[in-house]
Amino acid sequence: MRANVWSGRNTVQVENVPDPKILNDRDAIVKISSTAIIKNGDIDPSFVVTHRLGLDLAPEGFETFKHKQDECVKVVLKP
Repeated sequence: MRANVWSGRNTVQVENVPDPKILNDRDAIVKISSTAIIKNGDIDPSFVVTHRLGLDLAPEGFETFKHKQDECVKVVLKP
């Protein structure tokens, strides 16, 4: 498969790599479908944040995300 590979600071290349595999119970394979980068080169994930909640609402935020309620894509917890 083709993948973006981080090769060092400010260096990302598209390379042929082996397909990912689950090696243990704590592994996950994640497909990134889109990203955004702002002018200074930092990643800006704000376009996927749909919910901002206080830490006290973390359990409810997880359930909302888990069940994709209220068009939830990404929950950010704040103090």
